[in-house]
Amino acid sequence: MSMREEILRIWSALRYAAWLGWQMESNWARPWLFAVYAFLKPISSTLILIVMYLVITGGKTHGDLFVFMFVGNAFYMFVGSLINGISQVIHSDREHYRVLKYIYISPMNIYVYLFGRGLAKVAVTSIAVTVTLTFGILVFHFSLCPSLRG
Repeated sequence: MSMREEILRIWSALRYAAWLGWQMESNWARPWLFAVYAFLKPISSTLILIVMYLVITGGKTHGDLFVFMFVGNAFYMFVGSLINGISQVIHSDREHYRVLKYIYISPMNIYVYLFGRGLAKVAVTSIAVTVTLTFGILVFHFSLCPSLRG
């Protein structure tokens, strides 16, 4: 098999694994319905964190600590998604769907499959981070590049 054919085979496997991951992340929902969910879920989870912050600080949302907490929470979504996400893919494919052994013995490389499924999780998480940061900028009027204080 030539190098070009091998690259095309890997690209095809990666593309289908990412598509499958996207479908499973969206729970096979219609795109418009998943778009509503992908928009509301990060905002609602962020609102819970904001309420906890407001209770602790007595209602202060101005200052570097709030921005640090808000932006840190937004980007921490990547940590949870990637660390828990790939292990959850293996667990659900093995225990829930009972297909991991068939995927493993298929001609597709298992690492390409897991990478493709991980790409779908990164895409969904990127949407959530973007929505969260946009919500923070529009509602709380903070800047992602605060000025340096002397």
